[in-house]
Amino acid sequence: MKNAPKTASPWKAASLGLLAALGLGLAGLAPAAAQVQIDITRGRTDPLPVAVTGYIPSGVDPALADQVTEVIRADLERSGLFAPIDEAAFIEDVSSFNLVPRFADWRAIGARVLVVGEVVPEPGNDRLFRVKTHVYDVAAAKKLRSGAVRASRAEPRRAGHKSADFVYSQLTGEDGYFDTQIAYVAESGPKDDRAKRLMLMDQDGANPVTLTDGLPYDALTPRFSPTQQQLIYLALFENRPAQIYMLDIEDGEQEALGTFDGMTFAPRFTPDGESVLLAIERGGNSDVASMDLSSRRLRVLTDSPAIDTSPSASPDGRFITFASDRGGSQQIYVMDADGSNQ
Repeated sequence: MKNAPKTASPWKAASLGLLAALGLGLAGLAPAAAQVQIDITRGRTDPLPVAVTGYIPSGVDPALADQVTEVIRADLERSGLFAPIDEAAFIEDVSSFNLVPRFADWRAIGARVLVVGEVVPEPGNDRLFRVKTHVYDVAAAKKLRSGAVRASRAEPRRAGHKSADFVYSQLTGEDGYFDTQIAYVAESGPKDDRAKRLMLMDQDGANPVTLTDGLPYDALTPRFSPTQQQLIYLALFENRPAQIYMLDIEDGEQEALGTFDGMTFAPRFTPDGESVLLAIERGGNSDVASMDLSSRRLRVLTDSPAIDTSPSASPDGRFITFASDRGGSQQIYVMDADGSNQ
């Protein structure tokens, strides 16, 4: 788990009380006639109390709405920034998505943010549904934002993750990360013959899927492409040099990125997704190289008797960092994307 452009923080329009609840410590306010000084001494880490009401089912199975609500609450709590309030403490029973909440009831239980939602069918498509959300600033008794997401009925959890992303973005000004996935390596088998398989799961651990079967190689170091549609990883064989494979997540098709005389490892996509950075072993040491994915042309970027490995491009693609022991101990180096100015 991709990301939309960042927007200005909605806290600028929120109340000072809500802003303070997120952790700005203000001290040293001078008298009105003197210069005003504000000392920000430290950030608070206390999670923000959030009331997430049960999403209202309107023309859909109530179990569907319950699942969406559960996922939203769990996502917000797992972030560490928010503390969902127990439903047992709620005073107001929200039965309509469009009614103005009784803010005094929510202030009474300590809520600083109120989230109200509704789950409805998608008009003209019975395989989809829509989740609508209102986000309220309880202290200011005002609505911060409303939004809606659409999802397949076969993926109710994803609808919850998308809705949690919406709430998170409105309260922090940052993109949410709940509707994302994690690629990882899972081991199984006896201690002396462990198989390492490539796996994919939702960021909360749900819906694990096996991508490789552990034969005839172990899969290691998976990395997503910028489009999230491909994974690149290291295939470690028992009787021949390791190779780098690229796998299409949608159709499961995979291919090796060429055949090399020595070992290749530490693969990573460049930010534009058009090339792959990797390390190649030559004559007992390794160097950093770049491969153009369309032509499969390999360009070696470092050439030293040291071990150069673990390349990673800067977000704008202009620079590459890598690890090297050329100075006598392992250090991090930087160079231009074409290998110059190391």
